[in-house]
Amino acid sequence: ALLHQTPARDLDKFISRFLQPNHHFLAQVNKAVNTICSFLRENCFRNSPIKVLKVVKGGSSAKGTALRGRSDADIVVFLSCFTQFTEQGNKRAEIISEIQAQLEACQQEQQFEVKFEISKWENPRVLSFSLTSQTMLDHSVDFDVLPAFDALGEAPGCRPEKGKDRSLSHLSWREGPYHCAGEFSTCFTELQRDFIVSRPTKLKSLIRLVKYWYRQVQGKGSLPPQHGLELLTVYAWEQGGQDPQFGMAEGFRTVLELITQYRQLRIYWTVNYSTEDETIGDFLRQQLQKPRSRPAWSPDSGWGSPHPQGTEQREQDPKFNLSYIRGEDSPAKATGAALDVARSHTDPGWNCRPIQSGARGAGLRAQGRGQQGAMGNWESQVSSVPASQLGEFVQSHLKPSEPCRKQIKGTVKTICAALKEIQPFPMVQSVAMVSGGSYSRETVLRNHSDGTFVLFLDHLAKFQDQKKNQQEILDIIEQQLKARLLALGLTAGYQILRFGGHLNIEVSTRWQTVSFKVLPAFNALGECSWGRSLPGPVTSAFPGEFSVCFAELRKKFFSKYPRKLKDLILLIKYWYQQCQKKWRISSLFSGYALELLTVYAWEQGCGAEDFDMAQGVGTVLGLIEQKDLLCVYWTVNYDFEDETVRNVLLQQLRSQRPVILDPADPTNNVSRQGVSWAETELARLGKAAPLGCQEGSALRPPLSQPAPLFMTPGHLLDKFIKDFLQPNKDFLDQLHRAVDDICTFLKEDCFRHSTTKVQKVIKGGSAAKGTTLKTGSDADLVVFPSTLQSYTSQRNERDKVVQEIRRQLEAWQQKTQFEVTFEMSKWKAPRVLSFSLKSKNVNESVDFDVLPAFNALGQLHSGSTPGPQVYAGLIDLYRSSDLPGGEFSTCFTELQRNFIVSRPTKLKNLIRLMKHWYKQCERKLKSKGSLPPKYALELLTVYAWERGSGSESFDTAEGFRTVLDLVTKYQQLCIFWNVNYNFEDETMRMFLLAQIQKTRPVILDPADPTGDVGGGDRWCWHLLAKEARQWLASLCMRDGAGNPVQLWNVPVRVI
Repeated sequence: ALLHQTPARDLDKFISRFLQPNHHFLAQVNKAVNTICSFLRENCFRNSPIKVLKVVKGGSSAKGTALRGRSDADIVVFLSCFTQFTEQGNKRAEIISEIQAQLEACQQEQQFEVKFEISKWENPRVLSFSLTSQTMLDHSVDFDVLPAFDALGEAPGCRPEKGKDRSLSHLSWREGPYHCAGEFSTCFTELQRDFIVSRPTKLKSLIRLVKYWYRQVQGKGSLPPQHGLELLTVYAWEQGGQDPQFGMAEGFRTVLELITQYRQLRIYWTVNYSTEDETIGDFLRQQLQKPRSRPAWSPDSGWGSPHPQGTEQREQDPKFNLSYIRGEDSPAKATGAALDVARSHTDPGWNCRPIQSGARGAGLRAQGRGQQGAMGNWESQVSSVPASQLGEFVQSHLKPSEPCRKQIKGTVKTICAALKEIQPFPMVQSVAMVSGGSYSRETVLRNHSDGTFVLFLDHLAKFQDQKKNQQEILDIIEQQLKARLLALGLTAGYQILRFGGHLNIEVSTRWQTVSFKVLPAFNALGECSWGRSLPGPVTSAFPGEFSVCFAELRKKFFSKYPRKLKDLILLIKYWYQQCQKKWRISSLFSGYALELLTVYAWEQGCGAEDFDMAQGVGTVLGLIEQKDLLCVYWTVNYDFEDETVRNVLLQQLRSQRPVILDPADPTNNVSRQGVSWAETELARLGKAAPLGCQEGSALRPPLSQPAPLFMTPGHLLDKFIKDFLQPNKDFLDQLHRAVDDICTFLKEDCFRHSTTKVQKVIKGGSAAKGTTLKTGSDADLVVFPSTLQSYTSQRNERDKVVQEIRRQLEAWQQKTQFEVTFEMSKWKAPRVLSFSLKSKNVNESVDFDVLPAFNALGQLHSGSTPGPQVYAGLIDLYRSSDLPGGEFSTCFTELQRNFIVSRPTKLKNLIRLMKHWYKQCERKLKSKGSLPPKYALELLTVYAWERGSGSESFDTAEGFRTVLDLVTKYQQLCIFWNVNYNFEDETMRMFLLAQIQKTRPVILDPADPTGDVGGGDRWCWHLLAKEARQWLASLCMRDGAGNPVQLWNVPVRVI
């Protein structure tokens, strides 16, 4: 197949069939590469003082862009004998000779054979050979081994130290034997590799396609290096939208069109170097005066001057620019080929143009792209990280390396020791690296982060003292700190800075910087334990002015959370930084507010140590979109017991949203730090840079409300129900359409060709009762087939009915617009068929439970009740067997539904509230025991309303408190109704008397007297009661003035 004859729509298939290497090929190459790497590390310099510092795999095989049939590998070996760049140039020839000699000596022992390529250069920079092996390879693999100076050290993936780039730049300007641009690019192989390897798979496929095209046009002049085309492809994709699922033909055409505009290309990245360093800035500006493209790893790798060693080494040392082509005829040929192929692919291409001449090195302006230019590193790829790889992304790109962390920790420890020894103050009681600092919260992002040294000084006796003589105190601290650090022998790794009236200490390693603020503070907590309530707030201060005094509480608050939650915080903070860069917004709100919002989302939506990272991201972004409803606070360090604190809290909670209170300081609404959220368009930002959206699905919807129930004042509960629990009309319409479709199928299609007749289909569950929650579109349908003629036959034959309904549903969906996904049952004889339904009429899937049942009630007329004979057979069966109570409650679905559906709307809303509360408890307690059924809470709510209010306009908070109070008294509960059965019939009377004498709690199903949903000791009511007692102290139980709401007078048992 010829590329230029391949239609645009088939380019992906072309790459897959002809360019991508197969797994077997890759496995063999990797095995050969690992063999040579092991040899270099362990054998090559075994009897020599030279040490191998590291061996790095480079080239296309390491980047993930290898072409099929190209079995070549680049390996860079970093040696201790090279301590600077010039030594690499001077000594590499003898090192190459030594590697060749050792390879020849040990090839028999290693069971491979090597054939060396004779270099034509007096001072070769590469050892080229082919390797064959009968034991591991089907064919030979070509190797290039390059010895190099370890300029980067042991921290790959981070920005190089300024000094390294500076020395390289100085060297590249000097006349001498190593004046060629990119002479030492091998030293930066890791950066070359990392620049490409983190890119989306499809972009690597486009690179393969461009490389293949490049090979086809070779031989028509001295062309630029292949790696130049790789960089141009990355640039085109970045500027063209960064869509991980782009059109291959569009991308290909864009790259070719950029090549035709080679005279205008001005491309560079600031991933690993920038103009912040004066020397590098000047050098870059010189480079950008020339028509050349800048690689991402070394500022001196210009592609403009001829290389003395020819074209065979250009991939290892890219020096030629795409715009530099020797001879006047070569550009025309290359450009012509580009235009020919471009015309054969008719897709319009991306909106991407070359940088115009005159752009400055401080940051190039691409059309419509702001000031960043082609910022081509993994940072720009966060929105295309697959959901399953978000955790790996955090570990590899966002967390500082372990050596950096240890080095900074050691420096910080010494600085703390020095601060504690400062003399003018009688005693510095403690030092805490917190107060808004990511360092102590373990949420430090790679490269640069923040921290705080809080000094609790003995002579600051009250809050107001903290504001006095602050500059003088900082002057003394600065002077004595410098002296103490010198005395302790700490001379490097930190910098003390003074600007804007602040004292900062910048702790740095080669790869990481943490900027600490030094803040003197009043020790408000004294010798108190962290668990005690805070002292009364200072009324004369502005909100949060003295939050630093509670630094220890902040540190304690974050210390209890799992590591994975802190990784999620890193991801959210990084997303926010990307939004700031993309939209050029200096500050939306504090990073601390984001951290707290992430903690809240996890607590309310999950609470598990091992959670889905993408789901966590979706939840946080969903909360940000609902910023105008946010009300978040904790009562771990303060609560409503103290009157002063209560008044401050109530004032905060009544203020304009968003509200995110510092868990250490109730006066500090951290969401107010920065410009107004209303001006930030965070919803747009969230959609513009979603995380983990690949793999065919968008982020999951948020699992938590912006204002949790526990934190909602009692007088706002009705609003909470309306905003967060009540489904909207569109949702209900969709749900009802889906239910009607399945009902129609069951009545008319399911048993059409069978002797079985469907007597009726009853809608049950919350959808039929009118108590559906906003989240979770589920529906229960009970089908009464003619084959189930008794309770016994229902038990024995319902699994056959379930299987038949499933078979018919599978056939039915083939003929309709529906898609049905079945849930596998863990029971051999299932009593229910569970499935989800999708159709064009429903925006989201609806979960169904279809239950076959015996038609015990017959055709029950509206408003009528069943006669005693309906229950007689059920009671006899119950007494004569070991069946659990309620086994046949599905037979009475109509009665269960009618018991609730006729109730006032507000009571149904209270039931919704109780169900929401129950779901929160269930999420928290499910691992500790089996909770009572949700239906028990519904019945308890109805009972509380009947006995305590009966009004259609009751106070929701009073009802909520009453039901929770009844839950705490579960051991006394005995509740039943006589709407469908009573004591008049002798059989029923004796049965009911036996039922209500059982172990408490007893809550009889009003539709089925055998169903005791209280269950005595069957369920863990004590767990639910413990939660209820805690909730009785929540804000829900207080009115608008902060007073406790009234409790209805409800007896614990029916008399």
